[in-house]
Amino acid sequence: MAKINIPQLNRVIDLDPSLSLMENLLAHDIPVASSCGGDGICGKCRMMVFPTSPLEPASEAEHTTLNKANAHPGERLSCQVYLDDNAMVETTYW
Repeated sequence: MAKINIPQLNRVIDLDPSLSLMENLLAHDIPVASSCGGDGICGKCRMMVFPTSPLEPASEAEHTTLNKANAHPGERLSCQVYLDDNAMVETTYW
């Protein structure tokens, strides 16, 4: 089973590939910032994602939200990212 490594919290959790990164984290009681409830429009859930396999490219809507949020290169919206392999994630609010 694939895992999500969260070094800032010293946690490693099992990955459910049918859930977004945000949903996976919340399912393990790991807080994720969001004011839009995972609709991909607030930009608060952005995280650095370090996958072991390539991610699907960000949609145009995700790019727009990331640009509005002044996201750093490599940041993705956790509510819009689906992983199917091991990954490490980091964010500024943990």
